[in-house]
Amino acid sequence: MVKKGDYYCLYAIKLSDYKKTKLEYWAWNVPVYKDLEINPQYNNMEIYGINAFEMQVTPQESYRIYFRPMSLIKGGNNPINEGDTLNMAPESISQAELSVLVNGIKAKIVTINKVTEYARGIYLIGYEAQIIKPSNTSEILKETERVAGFDKITIVLDSKETGEIGKGEAFVRITE
Repeated sequence: MVKKGDYYCLYAIKLSDYKKTKLEYWAWNVPVYKDLEINPQYNNMEIYGINAFEMQVTPQESYRIYFRPMSLIKGGNNPINEGDTLNMAPESISQAELSVLVNGIKAKIVTINKVTEYARGIYLIGYEAQIIKPSNTSEILKETERVAGFDKITIVLDSKETGEIGKGEAFVRITE
């Protein structure tokens, strides 16, 4: 039994595979107020650090989503020094490679931008995408996967550059 509340993240990993054949699955901002079903799926591309927010313009029809794809192939074991850039992300991501779902319905991607993030003394490469929220998404997910007052955002990246697939999810509080 998990105590009710908002959880910063949930991750799934099989330690015997980690950094050898697979990385991790992450879900972010997980609201646990009832039985909640999360089906972690992970491969050799990790989708890390997902953050999503509505643009401050009405109508609030879109989300801007930040995520950091981390490739097992590109990761390597090279030492990283302060001020270095750790680039485990694909060099580019096309709309054909990226799927974003809101409550199980595929969203229209309107922009994808490569960005640089600073953390713990180094620079990291991530991406941000803006999507148009699909309408009528509340009945698509199974009841056990839905949380009232939240959108569940799923990101799936199928990188043509590395041949890797990754999935991550985040919950976003719906503003009315």
